[in-house]
Amino acid sequence: MRAPARRLYAALISLTALLAACDTSVTRPSLPQASKPEEILIIGSCYCRTDLPFSPSAINDAGIVVGKNGTEAVYWQNGVLDTLQHSVALAGPYSAVAISPNGAILGKAGTHAIYWQTPTSPPNDVNAGFSYLVEPVAINDSHMIVGWSWKGLGLTAWRYTPAAGWVEIGAGLGISGFDQTIPTSLNANGQAAGYHYLYNSGTYLPVRWGASGGPIQLPAPIDYTGQPSGSALSIDGAGNIFGTTSAGATIWNYYGGSTLVTGFPALPKMRSNAGRFVGVGPNSSGQLQPFTSFNGGLTWLSNPDVTSPTPVGVNACGTIVARRPSAPGTGFLWKRSGVAIYQCDIPPVITTTF
Repeated sequence: MRAPARRLYAALISLTALLAACDTSVTRPSLPQASKPEEILIIGSCYCRTDLPFSPSAINDAGIVVGKNGTEAVYWQNGVLDTLQHSVALAGPYSAVAISPNGAILGKAGTHAIYWQTPTSPPNDVNAGFSYLVEPVAINDSHMIVGWSWKGLGLTAWRYTPAAGWVEIGAGLGISGFDQTIPTSLNANGQAAGYHYLYNSGTYLPVRWGASGGPIQLPAPIDYTGQPSGSALSIDGAGNIFGTTSAGATIWNYYGGSTLVTGFPALPKMRSNAGRFVGVGPNSSGQLQPFTSFNGGLTWLSNPDVTSPTPVGVNACGTIVARRPSAPGTGFLWKRSGVAIYQCDIPPVITTTF
C-alpha cells in the first residue's frame, strides 16, 4: 500500500473511533493525562458530549472547568475531578464561580469571596476585614475581581485588586435608593461589562467600565415602555461587548458603536472571547435544545433529555459547558472531535454602525 493511501486509511480509522466516542460519561483515569490544544476539524466531526458529575460554572481556554460538587469547590481537567483547597479560617460551603485564562479561580467560602491563584494553591480571603459581603462574578490573570453587594436597599458594583483592595464602581443608588449596578464580565485588560437598573423607570441599561473608570452607559434602542433598555453580558479581550437589547442580540465595540447579530433560533446567552455564541432555543420539533453559532454557522448540541441545560461557559476553542436542570449538581461538556489540526476559533472582525 502506498504511503498516502496508508495515511488516509489511518485517518479514517481514527475518525471512526472518535465519532464512536461521542456522548461519553466521565471516568477518572489512573493518572492525569497531559493537556493538549483544542481542535478545528478537517475530515468529519461531532460536537461530542461528556456528562459531568458536578455542577459547572465556567471554563477557560486551557479546558479547565470549575464548579461545585456538593459543598466543595472543584476543578476538572482531562477527565480528572479534584477538590480545591480550604482555608483553615473559613468553614464553607465552598464553590468556584469563575476561572481566568492562566488558571486563577474565583469562588466563595460561606459568605466570603475567595480566590485560588492556581488550582493547587490555598485560597485567599478577599472579604477579610471588609464591611460588605461581595458576590464575586469574574477574575482575570492579574487577580482583579469584579462583583456586587447589597448597599442599603440597592445593589452596587465593586472592583478588587491585590494592591488597592475593594473599590466601589457602581453608578449610585439613585433617588429611590433601590437602583442596581451589576457587573457580568471582566477581560484581561481590566475592562468590565454589566448593567445598571433604574428602579423608578424599571429600565435596564447596558454599561461598560474601563480598567479604572466607569460605568459608562452604552446606547440601546427604546423598548415597549418608551425607555432604552438592554444588558451587557460579556466582554472580549479587544473590548467588544456582547449583550441584548429590545432589538435583539447586540455587539458594542470599544468606542460604543453597536450592531445587531442575527441568525439564531433564540437570543444567545453568551459569546466567547473568539466570537462563538451559545444559547438554547426551539429546534425543528419545537423542543428546547442548546445550540452554538460561529461565523454564521449554526450547530445544534446533543440534548440528553427533554429539559433544557443552562450554558455557563464557552472558551476560545469552542468547548462549551452547561448545568443540567433535571439533575441538579451535574452538567455537560461539549467538545469538537474528529480528524483535526490543533487550532482554536479565529475571532471574526467586528464591524459596527454608529
